[in-house]
Amino acid sequence: MDSNSQKTLRRIEQNDDQLTTLRIGYSNLDGRFKSSDASDYSRLGAAIGNNTHLKTLVVNPAQTTAVNIANNEFLDGLKRNSSIKLLALNCNQQNLVGGVGHELLKSYQKINNNLTCLGINQVLNNGGCNVIIETLRWCRNLKNISLGRNNITDEQLLPILEAIKGGCDTSLEEIYLIGNRIGNAGCHALATLLEDPNSNIQTLCLDENQIGKEGATAIANSLANNTKLKKLYLRSNPFDPSVVGSFCRVLCDTASVSDTYHSNHTVEDLKVALSHQQHAEENLVALLETNEEKNKSHVAIKKILKYHPNIDMEPLFEWGVEEDGEQNLKALPYVVDWFERAKETVAGDGDREDYHVEERQLSAIFQFAKAIPLLLEPISRIKVDDHRKHKRKRDEIQKCMQNHKEATCVE
Repeated sequence: MDSNSQKTLRRIEQNDDQLTTLRIGYSNLDGRFKSSDASDYSRLGAAIGNNTHLKTLVVNPAQTTAVNIANNEFLDGLKRNSSIKLLALNCNQQNLVGGVGHELLKSYQKINNNLTCLGINQVLNNGGCNVIIETLRWCRNLKNISLGRNNITDEQLLPILEAIKGGCDTSLEEIYLIGNRIGNAGCHALATLLEDPNSNIQTLCLDENQIGKEGATAIANSLANNTKLKKLYLRSNPFDPSVVGSFCRVLCDTASVSDTYHSNHTVEDLKVALSHQQHAEENLVALLETNEEKNKSHVAIKKILKYHPNIDMEPLFEWGVEEDGEQNLKALPYVVDWFERAKETVAGDGDREDYHVEERQLSAIFQFAKAIPLLLEPISRIKVDDHRKHKRKRDEIQKCMQNHKEATCVE
């Protein structure tokens, strides 16, 4: 064990609150530990077991051959520790099955409530995928999973996602699958996960895969009713540029005011890297910037104002139809209230003048005015019976008001 490793070991034994990351198998990073003596790892395990400040454990299994997996002192120390929440295995094409990495994952399967972040790369050969699937089934508090550059295929991804659904589906917030071989079938499976109302995934990274137009469109469509995903990365995939339009539609469906209102207002960061589609890219960027506002009701209002310059009030007229077929102004107060809220929404916006809220409010009221028939008919058309009926009604109202006034005076 070199001097740097000795220093790291002493700091762990002293429970140094400034040392939160331990890197095993590394020789040139802070918090590093590397040794060719198995007894050093036994001592390290004992220190880890008593430490309360370590948060992250990074292991290079290829450089930890001195660890004797038959000697449980190192692994027992890990099992006693409750402060480590992130485990990262950088396997560098080494077999996971039967090695130190395998034993580490089996240890955390037994203390499955500890881990919230799991990262494994360059390892899914020779049964490594099955080890990961088993770990995901046991570790139910995972918030972050990173399986980058593992050459994961659609066939391998499907059981991984099934394991997530059976384990950490409600706690999981971030999935990183950069640099794999995921294609259209894998995207359909991911889309199912995103459509699940129990899903809490906020970040999905699929950069550098083999996703075509079909797969990208499936991901886009899955966001129609998703209110959790905020960040989506699809750079360096061979899909058609028209996919940008699919994402624009799901972020703002302009088919009707209702469709715009029910569009996705959650996604804030979407990278597709199709800069040659300049107009579509600019529209996408504008929608994402609008989605950044925390008040999603304001986001919906801004989209409606921007993409529906002439709001048609006619669908609301039927709501104000009485039993006798006469139309009334029942919906008008709600329309006026909506425009008042719209004024508040854009009040602090630099482009508020572009929304023309006041003019459009007047236009909406005018549409109602044209649609509502006159409530007063010419005197010549009023029948005597109707006149008497209205007079009796007026007399009854006046009598009620007088009774109420007298009762108030008595009190």
